[in-house]
Amino acid sequence: MTDSAYWTGAHTKHKLRYHLVWVPKYRKRVLIGKLAQRLRELLYQAAEVNGWRIEELSIVNDHIHVDSSEA
Repeated sequence: MTDSAYWTGAHTKHKLRYHLVWVPKYRKRVLIGKLAQRLRELLYQAAEVNGWRIEELSIVNDHIHVDSSEA
């Protein structure tokens, strides 16, 4: 990892990363087709608006994994 991968403050150097998992109630297999595509669009839109960087996004029929960091 290079120094450019870290954010710096006056007296700090850090890299904040997130690993999020969303699961529908009872792990129902509903994240398919148009719903999965719309969720993907909304997650990338939210990331753009909030200044996040999505490193990896995986939508499976019964859960969503997002690996993200601050942009």
